[in-house]
Amino acid sequence: MARLVRGSNLAALAVLAVLALGFSPSAFVGPAASTQQVARASRVGMSFFGSEPPPPPKKKDELPFPFSFLEAINNYASRGSGSLNGPWAGFPFVTTIFLSLLGAFIYICFDEGSKPIIRGGKVM
Repeated sequence: MARLVRGSNLAALAVLAVLALGFSPSAFVGPAASTQQVARASRVGMSFFGSEPPPPPKKKDELPFPFSFLEAINNYASRGSGSLNGPWAGFPFVTTIFLSLLGAFIYICFDEGSKPIIRGGKVM
């Protein structure tokens, strides 16, 4: 027969005290940026009234087909669909390919599963 174990009120208070000390506000560290102001340079060049507009970005030289295809894949892997230009910009390639392969897998599973099993000339 199992023994009935009862705790005392003092043990319950000790557990609550340990939990309260463990989760006290002094256990958390505040952000260091709040104590000192950090000046950041602007990454976007802004033109004001009467000032000279920023120069246009330089275009890269075109690569031959296999290398341009590899570069496009690398850009898509690193920056996502934002690296695409033209009518394909914003098209969810990864989602479309994944759903197509998933649909083909489900179709093959149902198609092969509906065929009868034939072993030794006998249908099982």
